[in-house]
Amino acid sequence: MRGNVIKSILGIVLIVASIAGLFYWESVGRVRWTMVEVKAAATDIKQGVRLTEEMVKTIRVPKEQLVGRAITSISRNLSEIGRVKQFIPANSQLSEDFFETAQDGFAIGKTLFQIRSEWIESRSSSLRAGDTITIYSNDGSRNFGHFHTAFVKDEKDGEVTDGENGESESDLLNRKNAVAGISHLEIWADLNEYESIRTFAQQGGTLLIVQEREADIE
Repeated sequence: MRGNVIKSILGIVLIVASIAGLFYWESVGRVRWTMVEVKAAATDIKQGVRLTEEMVKTIRVPKEQLVGRAITSISRNLSEIGRVKQFIPANSQLSEDFFETAQDGFAIGKTLFQIRSEWIESRSSSLRAGDTITIYSNDGSRNFGHFHTAFVKDEKDGEVTDGENGESESDLLNRKNAVAGISHLEIWADLNEYESIRTFAQQGGTLLIVQEREADIE
């Protein structure tokens, strides 16, 4: 008799434990043990924008769906993240590969150098940070090479963009409403490349800044 009571109690305990375990798994456990927190776009993010906390939200995704170099901690990464290389749709996971960073430039032996306004003979009003350019002498006879622009600045050293929130249109022909006029720019270059440009400019030469598409550069 006593043994039957104990068995009944144990059976009830096992049933309750099973129900509790199932409830925990479905309500908390599945998310906790099979999913991971990652940062995602809270809204559409245009190419050329500098990321801010307002543009980011936290989501959970299955571990096997995590994108490469996913950004999991915006407090740790935000200061290191540069401009957006591409359009990012809302709700998309954020990857470090989507952004330009200073570390990327330093890793390939490049650093930032300024192309002063008085050196520039001609450049498009659509020039923006992140563009690929080729720099020529003013008569087109000398090619100084291909470069990426890190900053495009106005006379007050403010960033030239297409909107007040720092966004830039990816299509050159849609860049019609710059927040300011272009004065000077900063490019990624190594010391020898920059010295060649600077020496030419200091000897009285001026430069043609020509925007390029990545596909056009061999």
